[in-house]
Parts: sequence; C-alpha cells; structure tokens
Amino acid sequence: MEIDETLRRQRVEKAAAVYSPLLLSVYDLWVYKVAAPRFFRCPLRIFQHFYEQNVSRHHLDVGVGSGILLRHCRQKNLLDQVALLDLNPNCLDATEQALQPLKVRKYCADILQPLPIANEQFTSVGLNFLLHCVPGSFREKGVAFTFLKQLLAPGGVLFGSTVLYQPGLANAPARWLMNRYNAGGVFNNRQDTQEDLQVVLGNLFENVEMSLEGCVLFFRASDAALD
Repeated sequence: MEIDETLRRQRVEKAAAVYSPLLLSVYDLWVYKVAAPRFFRCPLRIFQHFYEQNVSRHHLDVGVGSGILLRHCRQKNLLDQVALLDLNPNCLDATEQALQPLKVRKYCADILQPLPIANEQFTSVGLNFLLHCVPGSFREKGVAFTFLKQLLAPGGVLFGSTVLYQPGLANAPARWLMNRYNAGGVFNNRQDTQEDLQVVLGNLFENVEMSLEGCVLFFRASDAALD
C-alpha cells in the first residue's frame, strides 16, 4: 500500500532527525563495531572494500552518516572532488569534518524529491546504509534512483548497501534490532526485498549486480559494463 505524501514526509523527517551530534559521536562504534558485524553479520572491512572498488575521483555520496567510508577512501587517496547530500545538516557537517582537508560541497535535500544539484555529473554515486531508513517499498522509494541517475555521468556507477528484513536472511538478533528500529521510525525496511530492488534498478540501468553479506545487500548499477 502506497504511503500518503504527508505521512511520507513526516516519516522521512523522523528517520533523519535522530542523527544528532551526540549520536554521530558514537555512530561509527555502534554501527560498524556492533550492529553491522554482530547483528547483520557484515564486518566493516566488507563495506570498506566495496567503497574502494566503486568510488571514483568525482563522487557524490548520499545519506552520508558520519563519513567513515569516505574518510577511508580519502586516506587511500581515491577522491578528488566530493559532493555530499543528506537531509540532516548534522551528518553533512560531521562528514565534511571527517574529510578535511578535502574540500566538499554540501546539499541538504530529500532524495525522494527533485535534487538541488544542477549542471554537474558524477562518475560515482554512493548510497550506503540509506535505503532501509527511507519510508515505503523499493517500488516507492526507488524514485530516488530516477533523480540520482540524472546526476550520473555516462558510464558512471551507482552503488550502495541496505539492510534487508527478509526471512531467511535476518536471524533472530537482527530481526529483534530491526523491529525496534522500525517501531521507532529509524528503519523503514519491512517491505524491502532484493527482488523489488532488482526490478527497480533493472528498469533504469543496463547492468545491475547484487551480492549479500549476512542480511546486508550490496548493489551496483550502470549503463556501462560492470567489471
């Protein structure tokens, strides 16, 4: 069932609002040392390697969190020009700080609405641990990919990761944590399926690749061949 627009906006704002400066100060510890490896069965090194393989010199990161993966890429000298897009200014500021001395451009926006970036295209767009926070099924929140593809240069790659609630992927501890997050409005992933994401991306891009690590789904999409 589709979400009423007013309710959707309220849920989007609620999911984004939790990222206070205090929460962001412990975000890396909780998400990448506890939740991801112990509940979702996906260690930090998997995320780091995935970003290393897909990030480009001219990159747009969407739903930036604390910037931990971009900081890793900066330390490996994989970035030149970076733009950040997030609905929460605290996340934008924290990631900008994490990437110093690299200069970044920041955009505060809702990915389910036309994006405030004009006359620029990126060779990579990353959405790490974002989609499971966005309200609606993939067929609804997949409109974000339509907006983001407009910012992708020819041959560029859109990539990211999301946590799936699907039975058979999430074990009891993961379902317990996700139930709490969904009840609190932090997560909105009970309707998300790998099959729906495959359809949404397949309708927009010539090539789509997906892989699972625990209950974390990694995806890549491009109109060029994916090597």
